[in-house]
Amino acid sequence: MDPKLLYESPFRDIAASGPEQVFSIERTDQLVDVIPCLNDT
Repeated sequence: MDPKLLYESPFRDIAASGPEQVFSIERTDQLVDVIPCLNDT
């Protein structure tokens, strides 16, 4: 998954301004950083 998709539907349908609306900026950064690792598994 491309982390940019977190800022598109269906995610934006729940949090219009992106994952920062649900998570702290630090937690969002962690999420974006871990996605490539998950993609590699």
